Amino acid sequence: MITRGFLVEGDDPLGHAHQYKAFMWRRATRIIPVYLLYLVIASTTLLAVDDAANLGDMPFMLTFTYNFQRIFDFVPVPHRFMPFEPLWTLSVEQQFYLLFPLLFLFVSRRNFVRIAVGLIVLAPLARMLFSWRLASAGMDPAHQAFGVFAASFCQYDAFLIGGLIAERETLIRNDPSIHRRLAIATGIVTTAFVLVMMAVNYNLGARGVGIIKNIFSGVLAGQGREVACYVAVDLISAVVLVGAIRQLHAFRFLASPLMSWVGKVSYGGYLYHALVLWFLFRLVGTAEVPASLALRIAIFIACWLITIALASLTFRVFEQPIITWARGKAELSTDRKLSSSPA
Repeated sequence: MITRGFLVEGDDPLGHAHQYKAFMWRRATRIIPVYLLYLVIASTTLLAVDDAANLGDMPFMLTFTYNFQRIFDFVPVPHRFMPFEPLWTLSVEQQFYLLFPLLFLFVSRRNFVRIAVGLIVLAPLARMLFSWRLASAGMDPAHQAFGVFAASFCQYDAFLIGGLIAERETLIRNDPSIHRRLAIATGIVTTAFVLVMMAVNYNLGARGVGIIKNIFSGVLAGQGREVACYVAVDLISAVVLVGAIRQLHAFRFLASPLMSWVGKVSYGGYLYHALVLWFLFRLVGTAEVPASLALRIAIFIACWLITIALASLTFRVFEQPIITWARGKAELSTDRKLSSSPA
């Protein structure tokens, strides 16, 4: 969406620096207000049931560096409040937003493609080096796996692949062979990764169902898992995205009115879901996922419905008015600068 937005806008008559500032203004006014609202609600809830010691993550959440706090625990926290736990992913996203537009706006389109492809190819190396660094520091395998997952510089290839797809969207729409070739390549890479990891698990003593563990979930560290796993995941995601752009039958449900609305309010849903889940867990008297499958399904359905309802309400009464105000303010500022600039 970022790259597509820049392509639709075209070159800013006031220059790329102004375009970058305008982008950051849009992102800030879209993300920060409701994020702060959520932090206030969740913090108030935490203080009502727990103690202030568990607010030690707050400075990192406010500065969008929470992912690195979760990796390195700069400030020890007795136990993390469940409604805060997913917010580290927002830090990864914001760190990408800060840097990616500089690459896209300030280099030529041809050089952007070349640089993006080069960085994507180097991403597994970045994951491997960071994994080695965490292992040499004595980090246990589970946290080492999380560290690779949560470090923005280890996952930038996923964002760049999305940027390349947007940059080549016209070609993708006009050439049906692109999706077919991408799907074949993804199938080969994914199958090879799974078979190699199954063989590794077998050699490590796993048998039965254990042979397929720690391949796409679980402890994704050691034996190159944390390096190769995300290559397969990124390629699978690219196949889905390109299929949606091509409007292939298997992906048409993504364009349904329900899915479109869920996508529109998804940011609020991302924020609220952990808090809703926490409330539901307390309601049924448990602090973790219950053993009963029926209860898990019931909680999932209730969480989804309540989360979408809250996200929809917030979007209408809080987020949308702020977005409209921010857009108007930005357009007014641009008009003033254009009218005052020399002809």
